[in-house]
Amino acid sequence: MDFNKLNSHLKQLDVDYLYHIGIDTTMDLSIFNDLEYIVFVTTDSDALLFASMFAKDNNIYQFKGYPIFKTERYHLYKVGPVLAISYGIGAPSLLICLNEVAKLVYHINKPNIKFLKIGRADGIGDIDIGALSLVDRALDSKLDPVFYSLECGVKYSYPTTLDNSLLNDIQQFGKLINYKLVTGSAIGSFSDYEEQACMDGFLPLVITAQDRDLFLTKAIEHNVKTLSTDVTAFASFCNELTISACALDVVIVKRTNTDVLPLVLDLDKQYIAMSNACSLVSKYIAHKLHLAK
Repeated sequence: MDFNKLNSHLKQLDVDYLYHIGIDTTMDLSIFNDLEYIVFVTTDSDALLFASMFAKDNNIYQFKGYPIFKTERYHLYKVGPVLAISYGIGAPSLLICLNEVAKLVYHINKPNIKFLKIGRADGIGDIDIGALSLVDRALDSKLDPVFYSLECGVKYSYPTTLDNSLLNDIQQFGKLINYKLVTGSAIGSFSDYEEQACMDGFLPLVITAQDRDLFLTKAIEHNVKTLSTDVTAFASFCNELTISACALDVVIVKRTNTDVLPLVLDLDKQYIAMSNACSLVSKYIAHKLHLAK
């Protein structure tokens, strides 16, 4: 992270309140002195799954499975040199989380911390439920590598370039330990329904099934593997601050087969896929940090 790119007003604050994660700069933050990686996941259960797996893999016996600080918005689990945090769903929730976690990184003076995101996503094209897809390009719904933000009524665009050297490193490590990974682009949208061309939302449709099929076909032609609601926000934020970051998508539904996301949807496959993703990232971090098995 390039601290020279930070908001200049941040340095003028007497106390910085990271409200949604329950931290402020009057606290003793030495618990984070050994932090090297931050892993972002969507749900509280996934954050605990990853943290528990990392603790078990690396014999971190002091981890008791409890979140730290506030829990009404996000759940944070500190396990050795890793912070696992659930960020909810969609770009707004993720961006709030990213802002406050990035502030934490600044206040503990750890600019080389890496950000890894494990997200649930829809798959399209030649990708099946349970697949793990590394994101090499984060695209908006027009298939442009940008994230748009309205600030004081003015529309700004931010590039969504990710750290492909980190992606390649994870990809090579995955091959080394026989993990099946695919690599491709991901679309980040503001809605699971209208913008992703789902036909089962509540609002009257302005698109047809043919429009949907053309949209998905065009996306597949651009090597899009997954659809989510946050990948462009993640990529633009990390790119803006030169954060070394990578996104890994877990496919939970195949959109070229169905628009519908039932309450019970191959839950065994979903759990196994998320466990595989968490295991891959856990093993990768342990490998890079030379942790004892």
